[in-house]
Amino acid sequence: MGCVVVVDMLLVNVYQQSIAAVCVQDWPRERMLVQILDDSDDADVQNLIKAEVHKWQQRGVHIIYRHRLIRTGYKAGNLKSAMNCEYVKNYEFVAIFDADFQPAPDFLKSTVPYFKGKDDLALVQTRWAFVNKEENLLTRLQNINLAFHFEVEQQVNG
Repeated sequence: MGCVVVVDMLLVNVYQQSIAAVCVQDWPRERMLVQILDDSDDADVQNLIKAEVHKWQQRGVHIIYRHRLIRTGYKAGNLKSAMNCEYVKNYEFVAIFDADFQPAPDFLKSTVPYFKGKDDLALVQTRWAFVNKEENLLTRLQNINLAFHFEVEQQVNG
């Protein structure tokens, strides 16, 4: 039971933390593939992200940098392109994270079991939080709104 982890890279200021958070997942390395999807058109950004990917490859993480030359379909097109790669078919599960999402080390271990024995279950949405939730008044207010969403709306509608 392998897992593909896809990270769509957009934010230059958090790419190292986000890639690291995905690469240190408490999950067998031989059963996890990390794809870093970069649709940027800035060569400097591409080189920074490639260097970070290379660093994790040297540490034994199965991580791939993907940059599209033809950028159709925006983020959805990038995800579709990544999921159509032949090597992805070797994995049973997919976790998708935005560039600013930094999952806890036990994310896969805590989430994947929900799918076991449930052939009718195709998707789960987990709780998440802003990386910069304490940075200023706006980010604190956004965090309060998001916390309300998960604490109240998800409980009532779930």
